[in-house]
Amino acid sequence: MITDFNKIVKEWAYRVDDGKPNPNNSTHLYHLSEILIENKWPFEVIDELLQNLNEQDSEREKLMKKVIKYKHEKQQTQVKRVLV
Repeated sequence: MITDFNKIVKEWAYRVDDGKPNPNNSTHLYHLSEILIENKWPFEVIDELLQNLNEQDSEREKLMKKVIKYKHEKQQTQVKRVLV
């Protein structure tokens, strides 16, 4: 079982069409799972890794929404101050 993530990511980049692995792309995730299977990773570990990637995406989206909302509210406040 290869655990050197640099080697795994290099192989993943080689296999995807644009050379940029994207954990939001189901085809790219398929290639990642195939690489891990070839490197004799246990199926349970592969499933957990893929689930974690999906969870991180949803957490990242929530965080970005908060940041965007905050920036939007801050801009509105600044505009109100200028207008007043």
